[in-house]
Amino acid sequence: MTRLNISQESANNTVLLKMKALIAIYCLTCGFAVAETFSDHVEPVKIGSVTPENYDWQSYIQGAKSTGAEMNKAYSGIKMVKPRLEQLLSELRGILKNDAEGLKQLERMNKLWQESADIEVTWIAKSYEGGSQKNAEIPKARLRTLVMRVKYLVRFKEESGLFNQ
Repeated sequence: MTRLNISQESANNTVLLKMKALIAIYCLTCGFAVAETFSDHVEPVKIGSVTPENYDWQSYIQGAKSTGAEMNKAYSGIKMVKPRLEQLLSELRGILKNDAEGLKQLERMNKLWQESADIEVTWIAKSYEGGSQKNAEIPKARLRTLVMRVKYLVRFKEESGLFNQ
């Protein structure tokens, strides 16, 4: 490797670290920390026998009469989908408990997904200039990413040979 290539790689790593730091700061100041505050004040949604990942959250949220109501409905969805995600991850960890490498890869995969989801939600938040709609779009985007992740893990669990033993 030439000195120029090493310098360029070092510069790229520095820029990447700065971007991650800025995204983390933005996430904390943009409302992601607010999710926990609101989650104590939202009502659970009666979804019947439907699993949280298969519920029609979009129609549920669209029925809101204000952006504040949209935001609260999205937080209700987050509050219901998060435990389902944790349940699936717990099941996967339990199955992989005797496979240190597999467990390490699962944790790495989950960490990368979380980073990707945070970037996606931040990107959506940045597309709004402010106001109440921006505040509603953040939890709605978070809910969408959580639902996609749960659906992926359900499919992974169904299709994986590990779970058919």
